[in-house]
Amino acid sequence: WYWLCAMETPKIIRRHVPNDHECLFTAFAYLVEGSRHGGAGQRLRKICADRVAADPDMFSEAVLGMPNAQYVDWIQNPFNWGGENEIGILAAHFDVEVAVVMMEANFILPYSLGSKNRIYLLYTGQHYDPLVAAVGEDSPVDTEQRLFTVSDTTFDASAIECAEMHARIAREKASQRTVKKLKCTGCGALLDDTDAFQAHCGEVEHDEDFDFMCDEVEIVEAGDAAQPKDRLDLTSPEVLTFYNTVSAPLSNLYPCSVSVDSKTYASLEHFMASCTFDDGSVEGSTLAESLREVDSDTLRVLTHEAMGRERPDWLDVRTGVLLRGLQAKFSQVPEAASALAAAAGKTIVMVDQDKWAGMSAQGGIPTGKNIMGKLLMQVRDELAVVPPPPSPSS
Repeated sequence: WYWLCAMETPKIIRRHVPNDHECLFTAFAYLVEGSRHGGAGQRLRKICADRVAADPDMFSEAVLGMPNAQYVDWIQNPFNWGGENEIGILAAHFDVEVAVVMMEANFILPYSLGSKNRIYLLYTGQHYDPLVAAVGEDSPVDTEQRLFTVSDTTFDASAIECAEMHARIAREKASQRTVKKLKCTGCGALLDDTDAFQAHCGEVEHDEDFDFMCDEVEIVEAGDAAQPKDRLDLTSPEVLTFYNTVSAPLSNLYPCSVSVDSKTYASLEHFMASCTFDDGSVEGSTLAESLREVDSDTLRVLTHEAMGRERPDWLDVRTGVLLRGLQAKFSQVPEAASALAAAAGKTIVMVDQDKWAGMSAQGGIPTGKNIMGKLLMQVRDELAVVPPPPSPSS
């Protein structure tokens, strides 16, 4: 072994795989096969599907949470996550014990006991990464140890330490804030906005070759740094935040029938997807029509397959399209209107990685246009929705 030759003590370190729907399968394949290519996901999904299909008695609806045949199709959909069932199936298939190291809880959860060899997986609560033994992060991958003897628990403590370290790093990153600044190309001074930069240029003497230009840069601030008064504080009671999920009535994903221009859509997400591709052509109209009332999983697959076929003016018209859809939804769906009314007087922010529709609040500083939140507030004012009366006290 490389680390034995180097006479240094190996420890458990984290290797990173892409943060996508395939992370469990990619991490698993890396540990048992040394494979990091993108095809591992579908290949290991097929292993799970075949195993379940071959034994419907063992893998019943009570175990899977859905009918056996439905699961076989579900697990082969690349948009669905792998979890406990898949870990157990793959552990048995590759004859390994899987030690899942829970990053936030600081304990190890073993799967498929009875095997001779063990692998370590780090679970962050949303993502899986492979854990290996090596001298350091920069150790060549061909010198690392991926398989461990089950009877040797030497690396368990190191795995917990690794999880604790990455949990601490994650907390520190979460407390940081990313702020956009203007950096003077003449002296490197950081200014908050164009007005401040113009004042800086008039007040500070620069070299003769200064071209009065600045660059936009991102600065990371510590979480306990004082915030400017005009910065939106998402923790304020005057701000209502929501995530783009099916359980949030303000979200486009919320399942509710909406009628716009005499056409019915299964949700506002379906409406937006249909409008995205309806460019007036026969092909575009046919695609738009096919998206109106399909199930959510099918909608994701079809829109993914149709990427690149968006109507040419979509970026110009999408704000107006979204406003029309929101006006229809909140005038037709009582529970959605009640949720909007409950936000009376508050600034509404959708927390989402889409920086056009929402804001990315990672680190405590929201960045993004929050078009969804702004249009929701506009619709709230247009429809003059009011909060429901308080329930009488008993």
